[in-house]
Amino acid sequence: MMRIPIAMGAAAVWLLALAAGQQPAVRSSNATSAEATSPGARAETAAQFARERNAEINASIGRVEARRAAERLRQREAGLKAALDRVQTEQAALAFERQRNAEAEASMVRVAALRIAEFERARNAEISLSLDRVAAHRAAIDEAR
Repeated sequence: MMRIPIAMGAAAVWLLALAAGQQPAVRSSNATSAEATSPGARAETAAQFARERNAEINASIGRVEARRAAERLRQREAGLKAALDRVQTEQAALAFERQRNAEAEASMVRVAALRIAEFERARNAEISLSLDRVAAHRAAIDEAR
């Protein structure tokens, strides 16, 4: 992030320019010169410079804190989106598994029904054959009489 060092350099140059502009001007008149160089005027100038400097520092800190808060918010939103995507993927996988299990269950039911029907046909054929043999045996007994 090259913007921060550039901004810091620009701020430093600006602060130096402010400091240079805060220097009392040398005047030709003795009264003005005395006022400009008086300790009270210099203290007021230094206090004003300190207030402006502190305001700049506080503004810079506020910008950094705002950037960090925005980055934390972006990271949190990204984490929440990733978690939501994982849950949705998991739900889709579970839905697919339920559907696959239902299809397998239906297939097993069809196979079981086919086996039962085949068994019933074979059993009915055996019963019919047995009844036919009994009927033939009885007919043979009836003829023998």
